[in-house]
Amino acid sequence: MVDGVEDGDAPSRVGARRAISTAYYALLHCACINLAWTAAPGGSDSTRWRLCRTFDHGSIHTVANWVAPATGRQKSLPKPVIKGLVEQVADRDEIQTFAEVFDRLKQRRHDADYDHMTVFGHENARQAVREAGAAIEALNAVYGGPSWQIFTSLVLLTSKVTDR
Repeated sequence: MVDGVEDGDAPSRVGARRAISTAYYALLHCACINLAWTAAPGGSDSTRWRLCRTFDHGSIHTVANWVAPATGRQKSLPKPVIKGLVEQVADRDEIQTFAEVFDRLKQRRHDADYDHMTVFGHENARQAVREAGAAIEALNAVYGGPSWQIFTSLVLLTSKVTDR
């Protein structure tokens, strides 16, 4: 036994951590795919798949914080020139759902991957999977519409294209 954790508990806790991380990455990858297909609607599949790899956690997180400041962790405000765009998408429930869940799961994923003092159990993992599923449904509901196109534009404006 180490720190009150029975040896038999370790594999299930490791599995819970992995499930939380996987739920976040499922949401991130869904967002990246939707962003790439929106940003390059006439591009070849090869071009769009390469474009998927240019999006990073940071740019999506920045825009998510702009449109869902109720998360309590808003770190920056949009520049005045794009504030109107942010306001246009901030009132969409689906965008709010995605943004809030993205922020929450990003933090949980970080804790699950790096904070070994925090204990995660099966219910934490199930909750992360449910939240990721709800956020993916919200993304799919707005995909292709004007709100998603604006959200994509905002992410592109904050992205730094790198060789990936």
